[in-house]
Amino acid sequence: MKNSILNLVLSVALLAITSIILGCSDNLMQSDPVVESENSINKDGSNNLNNITESVPEAVTINLNLFFTGPNTAAGTFEISGVTNDTGYVNQEFKIAGQGNTSTVHGKKTLTGQNGEFEIRFQARITPTSPTTAIAVGNFVILNGSGSYFGFHGQGETYIELDFAAGTLTGVYEGQAHFDNSN
Repeated sequence: MKNSILNLVLSVALLAITSIILGCSDNLMQSDPVVESENSINKDGSNNLNNITESVPEAVTINLNLFFTGPNTAAGTFEISGVTNDTGYVNQEFKIAGQGNTSTVHGKKTLTGQNGEFEIRFQARITPTSPTTAIAVGNFVILNGSGSYFGFHGQGETYIELDFAAGTLTGVYEGQAHFDNSN
């Protein structure tokens, strides 16, 4: 019984693949509302994505001044320049793994400026520089945002100075960013 069901499933899959390869699926695709959407690929191979533009990646610098608000949270201010210019507030959640010279930090920052909001995911290696200070060097990724930051993406390197006695995190994120926009 199991072999006959398996053979039936394989036969249906092979038939579907064959019909796609031979172009016999046109009638099926015409009734699919997703295929009929304005962003579909036409039968002639063209598409209707003319109103989607992507900017060329440009330099981005994000200066951060934060303070610890809890064991796994921080908040403060930011200034972004390069591909876009803005200032605003940062809320950060993070998790530290390991101890001493093998510590890493992973987390996300939500940056809310005058032009909108976007999110950064980051990871970095923490290196102690004294009993109460350290640096965190790593990478970040800018995720999509809202407002003027809709379609905002990027990546780069992080450098943060941590002062546990003062409860502060200051540093810079530098990299490349761009906007994917709908006109």
